[in-house]
Amino acid sequence: MTNTMDFAVVERLRKHMLLPSKDFAAIVGVSRQTYHTWVKGVSTPRAKHVDEMRQVMRKLVVIMREHAWPSSEVLVMEPAERLEHLQGLLTQAE
Repeated sequence: MTNTMDFAVVERLRKHMLLPSKDFAAIVGVSRQTYHTWVKGVSTPRAKHVDEMRQVMRKLVVIMREHAWPSSEVLVMEPAERLEHLQGLLTQAE
């Protein structure tokens, strides 16, 4: 597997899922600052982080399709509540 990631695609999915950068970074297991440097092209993620992002993205796409994310219920949630709900769905997807 290659060590590259198209962050334009990552960012589109992150925004569609209504995730702030810090929440997406936490789900992937890195700091917001590290994620931001990847998005801006200042640095590149290690292979393990690329793999983790790919796994997370696959799960997010499944959630998006199976749960019609973001549903009207999700749209009215506070960000912390939305993240908790999404984390529960991610756990179920494992």
